[in-house]
Amino acid sequence: MNTLNEGDLMSRVAILERKLHRLRQVTLLAGITLAGVASLGQVPTKPAVQKSIEAEGFALRKADDPGPRALLGVTKAGANMLTFYRSDGGTALTLGCTRDNHPVIDLFDGGKTSRASLTLDDSGAPSVALMDGRGKQRVALAIAAENVGLRIFDGEGRNRAVIGYDGTSGKVVVWNDKNETIFEQPASVGPAKQSTSPNPRKSP
Repeated sequence: MNTLNEGDLMSRVAILERKLHRLRQVTLLAGITLAGVASLGQVPTKPAVQKSIEAEGFALRKADDPGPRALLGVTKAGANMLTFYRSDGGTALTLGCTRDNHPVIDLFDGGKTSRASLTLDDSGAPSVALMDGRGKQRVALAIAAENVGLRIFDGEGRNRAVIGYDGTSGKVVVWNDKNETIFEQPASVGPAKQSTSPNPRKSP
C-alpha cells in the first residue's frame, strides 16, 4: 500500500497555514472596522460561515509533538489516505480508498510493517490478510458469493493448506499444499470423509 509523502504534505500544509495567517490578519482588520460601525449605532451584519475547505492535504498535531498525529491526503498513486500515528511516531492505522475505488484498512505494529489488512474487491466481497512480524502473509480469508476460503501460509509465504466452504453444495473441504483433498465434510450430511486423492478443482 502506498503511504503518504509527508514532505510534500507538510509543504502544502505550510502554504495553507500562511494563507490562514493572512486570513486572521484580514479578520482582525474587519473586526476593528465592525467595531467602528457599531460605535456609529449601526448593527454589523453576521459574517458568512465557510461551509467547506479544499486542500490536497491536512496534518493533525499537538503543539509539543515533533511529528503529526494524523495525515489526510492523496498519494502520488491517486489513493485517498488517512494515516494515524502513535505517540512515538510509528504508524498505527491507515484508512483509504485506492485509485481503483477499493476501500482498504491496514493495522501496523508501530513500525512500517502492516500486520492486518481488510479490503473489498470490485463486487464488494471482503478479504482479510494477516501478516507476521516480517510482513509475510500467513493467513488469508476471502468471501466470494456464497463461498468462503481460508488459506494458510508458512514463514516463507508458501501456501500450506486451504479450507473452503462451497455455499452451493454445502461442503467443507480441506486441501494440502499439493492441492490434494485431505478432508471433505458435506454440511450436516453423513460422517466426515477423508481422502488423499488429487483435487480436480482449483483451490478457492
